[in-house]
This record gives sequence, C-alpha cells and structure tokens, in this order.
Amino acid sequence: MHRLLCVAGLLAVAFRLATGASAQDQSPSLRFLGEFDIPSQSIQVDNTTVGGLSGITYDASRDLYYLISDDRGDFGPARFYTARIDIGPTGIRNVTFLGTTLLDSDADTPGIQPYDRNQSDTEEIVLLRDDTLIVSSERDANNNPWLRHFALDGTLLGELRLPEVFVPGFAPDSTGRAVQNRGIRPNFGFEGVTFAPDEDAIYAINEEALAQDGSISTTSVGTIVRLLRNGTDGSTATPGPQVAYRTEKIFASPNPPDQVADNGVSAMIWARGVLPQYDFLVMERAFVPGTGNDVNIYGVRASRADDVSGVASLAQFNGETVQKELLVNMASIGVRADNLEGLAWGPRLPDGNTALLVVADDNFSSTQTGQFLLFEALLVTK
Repeated sequence: MHRLLCVAGLLAVAFRLATGASAQDQSPSLRFLGEFDIPSQSIQVDNTTVGGLSGITYDASRDLYYLISDDRGDFGPARFYTARIDIGPTGIRNVTFLGTTLLDSDADTPGIQPYDRNQSDTEEIVLLRDDTLIVSSERDANNNPWLRHFALDGTLLGELRLPEVFVPGFAPDSTGRAVQNRGIRPNFGFEGVTFAPDEDAIYAINEEALAQDGSISTTSVGTIVRLLRNGTDGSTATPGPQVAYRTEKIFASPNPPDQVADNGVSAMIWARGVLPQYDFLVMERAFVPGTGNDVNIYGVRASRADDVSGVASLAQFNGETVQKELLVNMASIGVRADNLEGLAWGPRLPDGNTALLVVADDNFSSTQTGQFLLFEALLVTK
C-alpha cells in the first residue's frame, strides 16, 4: 500500500497501545542486528527501476530472495526481483539485485503477457515447497483483489478462489449511488500472505476491515480483519476457517487534522517452525501525517480464536480474536521505520539462530529509502 512517508500491544484480556513501549515491555524473541538502506530510484535492473518493495520470500535451496514490487505500471510492468542478501551476525553487508521477472496476466496465452498499467497492485510474494509462488494484489483496475499462482519464470498457473465475504460488492444508497457494502476496501487488501509448510496451508490477512466488518482504524480503536486459511493439496487451494485479528488504534492524531492517518496489517509470516510458541508473526504499520510511522511486530496465536467464516459481519463481533504479544516496537529499539511491508525468514546465522528480514516499500519517493532490517529469532523457554 502506498504511503507518502511511512506500525502504530500485548493482548491478555484487552489490548493496550504499544507505541512508546520500552525494551522491557517487549519479548526477547527477536534481536535486532542491523539496517541496510538503498536510496530510492538508485538502482536499475533490466530496464526497470527497483522500488516499491512490498513483499519478500527466501529460497533456501538457492540462497536467493524474491522481492515483489507494488509498481502499478509507472516504472515498469508487474514484477519481482531476484536478489542476494549478504547477512551475518553484525547485520546486512550488501543487497545485490540479480534480475527481474515479469508476471504473466494470461494463463491461456503462451509466454509472458505483462499486466497493463493499473491492472495490479502486487503486495506479497510467497515461495511454496514446489518452487512456485503465490502473489497477492490489493486491486486491479476495478479495485478487485486477487491471489494468484505463478511459476518461478512468472508464468500464471492459476488463481485462488476467495470467499464471498472478501469480494467487493455494492448496493445503492438512498440517492441511488452505488456504495460498497461487502468485501475488501480499495487499497486495503491482502498485504499479509504466508505458507505453513507443516500444515500445507496458505494463509492471507487483509490490511484493514472489510466493508461489512466495521470501520478502518482510528485514534480511538483499531480495525478488525480476517485471517483466512486456505488448505492446499499441492495443486488446488480450498478456503477454510477464518479468525479475527484486531489491530491497535492509531498512535497519534494527524497534523494538520484533516489529513488521513491509519494503522493496519502490512505483513505476516508463519512462525511455528522457528518460534514454536507462536503461529504467526504479524507486522502492524501505522502512518500519521506530521508525526511519521510506528511499526510493531507481534507474535500471534490463533488456536483459541473463534472461526468467523460463517459470520456475515464482524462490526459487532465480541467473540475470541487471536492472541497477540508484542515482540518489537521499532522506535524503542532505535529504528526510524520507513514504510515497512515485508517479512521473510532467512538462513541460519553462525550461532544457529534463524535470520528474519524486514523490508520497506519506498514508494519510489525521494523522501524515502529501500530499508532492509535484520533480526535473529531467539528460542525463548517460558
């Protein structure tokens, strides 16, 4: 999702605002190792401008990373980059972009048929165990979201079916004007997608509330979103249960007050294989004009949450949401967070712990950077 700059919690019984959390408030599960920044629009690869890096996934067999750009066609067609990231116990030494892969828009026509301008807003990329990819788009030219399946060469293989609650729907208001009453709001789609290898499942979470599920985030209350499980047998994915996730409220009021602030889910990754006390890591990113960004990473447990797949609206939901535990507040560890949108597990570090990469979307803006952050996951016995 585009921000001009660029998230502003521990849940036991009730949520509390995590902004300004001290290091003592946070779990020791993630330790910050370092930052590496790339100036916006400073790198050209295959006649495209590197930028808008909204999602990242690690290919362990090749020691490569694939990074999706959310460029809607201004600097090149829908694409992902292949990169090598040189990391170590003291941080990130270098990020080298090796090539560009264009995404195919037409499964029935041989070869790669690039997306036309504004036909995609790709936000997340996930590598599956069969060396194929799931890519999410928040919207096409008609503001419809999608989750599509691609080969590593960019060939379109298929599309995941979305439950009706996520599909935008409209109804006339009292004046006859069409008003959205269902589904993903424009630019608030699936920013978080992850693969759970030990479950053979693909999970996706929308950024802010569906049209029928209540308001987007405010300075008084967070937004409620749906975490969807898609079971997969290797060739097809079938929508299954959904659970509710509530974000924190926006951490500050915008200045000037007529500007728009927000807080929503910008990334999610399966955690159980690395940090078994959690099912997922979820990143919330807040942006407040006049103040800047607040970004938090939470450890999330979903086992006690109610299945809401049959609930038409979450606007008045009072059941069990997922449990979340604050792991990192960027400001409190000295990181001036940019528009952080991507999470990926990396390789093992020399001490045996697993690396976690976090990447920012620079929006191709001269006031932002392609920010890369490195953490290591620490297995903590409680």
